[in-house]
Amino acid sequence: MPDELMVDLADVELFVRRHGDPAAPVLLVMHGGPGWDHSYLLPALDDLADVRQVVLFDLRGCGRSSRDLPTDAYQPDLCVRDAAALLGELGRDRVDVLGFSYGGQLAMMFAERHPELLDRLVLASTTAYPDIAADLAGHPEHPPLPCRRR
Repeated sequence: MPDELMVDLADVELFVRRHGDPAAPVLLVMHGGPGWDHSYLLPALDDLADVRQVVLFDLRGCGRSSRDLPTDAYQPDLCVRDAAALLGELGRDRVDVLGFSYGGQLAMMFAERHPELLDRLVLASTTAYPDIAADLAGHPEHPPLPCRRR
């Protein structure tokens, strides 16, 4: 049975869903969007619970995580900081990271900024930009607006 909890990271609370053997290596999943929650990745990732403890979380402003934050609180670097802090709160020092779509861009930033926390990086249905900040700056909706639950 999945374990669902809220993790307080001081400036945000993240909704976390984990399942699988707590002693198994962790697969931390970063969902797409922005604007979605992690639920669209289920039940596909449930099948991995026999080989990994699968940890999914809703990014800040998405799903059941903290919402209605100031406009500048939705930046990708803050989502990456949240993911690193989440590992500390869960008592994990190294994980595999799966980034799907927008989460893939976040996962690449995570790998760049926190290589000491990363065992393996898996990217799915995403794209890689040599300079994500420059790419985001070219979009009229940047900074991102708060996420809405689908």
